[in-house]
Amino acid sequence: MTETKKRALEINGLRRAEVWVTGDMLVLSIGRGQ
Repeated sequence: MTETKKRALEINGLRRAEVWVTGDMLVLSIGRGQ
């Protein structure tokens, strides 16, 4: 695997993790609001 491809996968994974965390926080805040 090339360095560039490896790097792209890393960034992709990080971005996906960020989305998961943001989604969790949204669910928590909505749940707390009700």
